[in-house]
This record gives sequence, C-alpha cells and structure tokens, in this order.
Amino acid sequence: MAAMSRSPAIPAAALLIGACVLVPGCRGSTPVFDEGPEHRYAAVVIGSRIVLPTGETNTGGLMLNMEGEGGREANSYRLEVPAGRSMLYPVEPGVYRLTPTRSVLGWHQSKMRITADDFTFKAPFPPQIMRKPAIDLRPKKVVSLGIIEARFVADPLKKEARIVVRIDDSVAARRDAVQQIIHDMASAETPTEERDRDFAWSGSLEDCLIGLQAEIEQRPLFKPSP
Repeated sequence: MAAMSRSPAIPAAALLIGACVLVPGCRGSTPVFDEGPEHRYAAVVIGSRIVLPTGETNTGGLMLNMEGEGGREANSYRLEVPAGRSMLYPVEPGVYRLTPTRSVLGWHQSKMRITADDFTFKAPFPPQIMRKPAIDLRPKKVVSLGIIEARFVADPLKKEARIVVRIDDSVAARRDAVQQIIHDMASAETPTEERDRDFAWSGSLEDCLIGLQAEIEQRPLFKPSP
C-alpha cells in the first residue's frame, strides 16, 4: 500500500501572520482623500471636541468606523478625527452606520480610543451613536454628521476623571462642522492637498449648508392639540 503524503505542518505563528495580512481590510479602509464629486463620490463631514478638566484641547483626536450595509462585501471606513477640527471624507455612495473601530482580526472593539495632550485613554463606545439611524450617502452630496465630543468629567470622590463620549448632531453642530471646513479652506495652516480636495467639494458644501438652514427655518404648519 502506498504511503499517504502529508502536507508539512504550518506553524501557528505563520497562520496568525497570514490572518493579519488577510484581515486588515476588516478594520476599515482609509477614505479616498483625492476623490471629488465629479467622480460620483459622496462625502461626510465630522468634527471632534475633546474637553479636559482644564478646558478644551486641540492636541489629540479620536477614531470610529463608518460601515456600510450589505455584510462582508460592504464598504467600511476608519475615520480619524483630529481634536478641535472638522474633516471631510470622500466615500463610496451607500447606506452606512457609525460603529466602533475593529481590531486587526476584524472584531468590533468595545472601547473608543481617545488621544489628548499626548496621553491615550479609552472610553466605552457610546450606545447613543450605535442607536443612530442609518446614513444614506448619495453621489456628489455632502452629509454633515456633527461633532463627536469626549468630555473628561472630574470625580472628586474617586479623585479621577471619567470620560463621557457623545455625538452632537444638532442642526447647529452639523452647520458648525461644515462652516469650519469652509473656514479652513482659506487658512494657510491647512495642508495644500487638503485645501484642494475640500475646494473641489465647495459646491456640495454650500448645498449642505442650504439644507441645514432650511431645517432651522422649518416651523410646524399647525398648533399641536393641548
């Protein structure tokens, strides 16, 4: 009887390395910074606000994912938002939700990573964000998501600070995020490639502001019954 051939054993470490090579896409892709509305991309605007017990800081930032519907084949983006700034991210059109970031193996992480003044902290990912309705991103359109706020609240009893994370998606916050993008386009401190990209979206940003102004001006057409 002929001897059965056996495949050489693959070390566990090699399997782990292979998994890490294959799975990084599950963590979320970097948004396509150099794409504009002329290529039928959509875009989101999102800002961040990090408030320490001593006041707001512009050093640091936070991360979260924006994941499309449709299972494993859906688009997923990893959004890195610097402290005190708003960012515009071009993405493929589709229906998305804001979610926690994922590990290198693709699992959702229960805590949000926040950097402030060269220190790194972790806070539970807010259920408030998880409960938000899906976001429908259409070609050539900009949608402002608002401002993610991480506030360090001092606890005098425990002599430490706890971190409260929430999203401010009021009309005022969504408008402020867009207006900051427009302001940064005229700032010499904004990197040239970022200014050029945002300028390509200037018409869509203006349309977004008009839509937000319409939300502010909406009035009920009838008085509610007592």
